[in-house]
Amino acid sequence: MRILLVVLTLFLAAPGWADEDLRADGHLWQETTKTEKIAYISGILTGIGLAGDCIKAKISEVATISQYADGLDQFYSDFKNKHIPIAQAFSVVNAQLNGASKSLIEEYITLLRKRAVLLETLTLPLELEEITPDNPQ
Repeated sequence: MRILLVVLTLFLAAPGWADEDLRADGHLWQETTKTEKIAYISGILTGIGLAGDCIKAKISEVATISQYADGLDQFYSDFKNKHIPIAQAFSVVNAQLNGASKSLIEEYITLLRKRAVLLETLTLPLELEEITPDNPQ
């Protein structure tokens, strides 16, 4: 699991993806090129492969990276999914490619939407210049 987190962290910190106001969600996904999307998915799949038995993800053996990219494009075409992180959206597409039931996928998407809204309401911008030794907050 640590390997997956390291790989994803390094990939997201790469130039072009590293912006202090940029989140790895549907907004980012829709701004990327097809080549960047393929690279992003390759990074996820590589991380999952390196993690091996540490995670329980069943990756489709017949789906192509382009199918994952197209699935994420379709997922994020629904405005209600824009705030769901890409890694979680990837798990939805992966479940679809593995033949999970539509009702189970819809239930999971509903849960992800609620979680994303909750995280959005709890995340407040932090102004670093306001934090000083005299005012640690």
